[in-house]
Amino acid sequence: MRCSPEENDQRGGAHPYQHVNLRDYDNIKTNMTDEELVLIPTKDLNKVVKESGLTKDDVRKLKEKRRTLKNRGYAASCRVKRDCEEESLKAELKCLKRDVEELSMRCDDQKKKIEREEWIYKFRKSWALQQREIDMPGNLLSPPTSTTAEPVSSASRDI
Repeated sequence: MRCSPEENDQRGGAHPYQHVNLRDYDNIKTNMTDEELVLIPTKDLNKVVKESGLTKDDVRKLKEKRRTLKNRGYAASCRVKRDCEEESLKAELKCLKRDVEELSMRCDDQKKKIEREEWIYKFRKSWALQQREIDMPGNLLSPPTSTTAEPVSSASRDI
C-alpha cells in the first residue's frame, strides 16, 4: 500500500515498516483498553467504529494500533514457544550425550574383555605347544584372525 507524503511524515519517514509509536493512538474516542481492542471480533469493532463517528484517519490509526498489538502478541507467543522448544532440545541433547558416554564406556569394557580373552588364548596356545604330550589340531596352529573390532571412525559413528 502506497502512502501519501503526509502519511509518510506521520509514520516516521518513507520506509513502510517503521516501528509504530502506540502513544500516538491512545484512547481514540472509543474508551477501549488495548486488551479489549485486540480481543474484540472484527465485526464488533467495525460496529463500534461506525457508532462512534470516528474520522477515517482515526479509524485507520485504531486499526493500525490493533494490528500492531496483535502482531506483538503473536511475536511474544512465538518467542515463548521457541524458548520452550529450545529447553526441550537442550534436555534431549543432554540425555543423548549421557547415552553416548555410557555406550562408549560399555564399548571400551567390551574391547578390554576381548583383548584379555585374546591374551589368554595366546598364552594357553603357547603353553600347549611347549607340552610334548599335547597333540594340537592343525586349525589351532595357524594364527587366529583378530576378533577385535576395528575402531569406529567419527564419520561413520555420526550416521
